[in-house]
Amino acid sequence: MEREGRTTDEISDWERAAGTRRCGPCTLCCKTHPIPALDKPAAKWCTHAGRGGCSVYAQRPEPCSSYYCFWRRDPAAALTDDDRPDRIGVIFQQGEFEPLPVMDAIQSYPGAAARPKAQAAIARFHAFGWCVIVRDVGHLDRGMLEAPDGTRVAILERRSPGGRRTLHAADAPDTPFELRRYTGSRPLS
Repeated sequence: MEREGRTTDEISDWERAAGTRRCGPCTLCCKTHPIPALDKPAAKWCTHAGRGGCSVYAQRPEPCSSYYCFWRRDPAAALTDDDRPDRIGVIFQQGEFEPLPVMDAIQSYPGAAARPKAQAAIARFHAFGWCVIVRDVGHLDRGMLEAPDGTRVAILERRSPGGRRTLHAADAPDTPFELRRYTGSRPLS
């Protein structure tokens, strides 16, 4: 079976779970994420985003069609229907630091992650032993790591020439950050 040019074998379990929630009127990723195919930088609204959703949803470019925020992927273990990104001002996406449990929380405006609904969602991730990195939409290369034990560390993210992402404490930018010390191992399912 083929979906969006890929066979069923190439579709991840996360994408299968994403079928239970639809974007609907939510277009927050249309602001937070860069879309090179449309010459759209991060922190700027896509010209196709509107109150009813994406005006080119059926023909949207590949970076858009392959992106699933964690709200769409989550089988309601951590995020409820009320936690849809446009409702809380924060997009959650799984960090690229596998196998460590790290969740990126991209704020659509300063302070969004400090609001009660976003804090409740972050607390649920912490209950599973996950660290959450709160990032501002215009500065995705840095953020505040919030660990389940309450530790908060300002971090910077670097990419190696090979594309590997590493975290560094802002006060020690030349030393990779030991993320493993702050994470648990409970899965979110």
